[in-house]
Amino acid sequence: MENYFRYFPGRTSDGIHLSGCGFTRIPPSSSYPLAGHPKAHAFAWRNGRILKQWQLVAITEGEGEFDSSFTGLRSLVEGTWFVLKPNCWHRYRPSQSKGWIEHWLELDGAIDSSDVEDLMLNLGERPELISLFMRLHSLARSFAPPKILDSLAIHLFYSALAVTPRKLEDPSYNLVCAAQRLLLENLGTQWRIEYVARKLGIHPATLRRAFDNHLGISPKRYLDELRLLRARDLIFDGTYTLAAIADELGFDSPYHFSNRFKQRFGLAPTAWRKGVCSRRTACPKTNNLLRTENC
Repeated sequence: MENYFRYFPGRTSDGIHLSGCGFTRIPPSSSYPLAGHPKAHAFAWRNGRILKQWQLVAITEGEGEFDSSFTGLRSLVEGTWFVLKPNCWHRYRPSQSKGWIEHWLELDGAIDSSDVEDLMLNLGERPELISLFMRLHSLARSFAPPKILDSLAIHLFYSALAVTPRKLEDPSYNLVCAAQRLLLENLGTQWRIEYVARKLGIHPATLRRAFDNHLGISPKRYLDELRLLRARDLIFDGTYTLAAIADELGFDSPYHFSNRFKQRFGLAPTAWRKGVCSRRTACPKTNNLLRTENC
């Protein structure tokens, strides 16, 4: 993936919304951060910065260092995720010898600080979370509707917060993560809960209980949500017919897919696609990744 960043200035909302996101690959011996960020977000190591928004940053390769008024100087290694609180002085940078790869998102809105128990999240390899980040990057670069970006970014932010060190040591949470990976990698498979449990070497009741404890929903409902969110992405992409999407994601029929989609999003897939096409026609063609979401 090429380096990019996008900001969404000028948005007003009573709730939480995505105000920026990006992906950066910094080779060894390179300057950091990249040029071109808005003045309020640009910073140098000697001065640091203070943001008004929340940020979630994931370091998936390489290493570096992080410093803030809350944490002091910390080392950053592959698999470290960290949260930046509003009005908190901070600075961070990759090492000159190794560089790094970072994914980040920024949220604006009334997030309860008590939800964030630790700013440094040593999550390790989390393919299910990186998959969400990759989807966010793809949609952001395609100028997806703001509400789609908001829902995905908020889901990713709170999913990362849910993976606390205590939960990492919880066998039932690890079962949920293993099931999530299995389902994410096989969305078109006609799963039965008994088969998923058998693949993981556990009883179906154990898996249901683990999902209920950690996610508050059943495995079946979780899979339905994954499929519908993926279907929405594919509709936005515009490459596939609705029948092909229904078949690809394991729905019984296009009719069943249409009904489930309308129940979830309030519009039939055909109406959703028409709305996406109208939006694309109305938006001017541009390569400016800093453009606003006004159209």
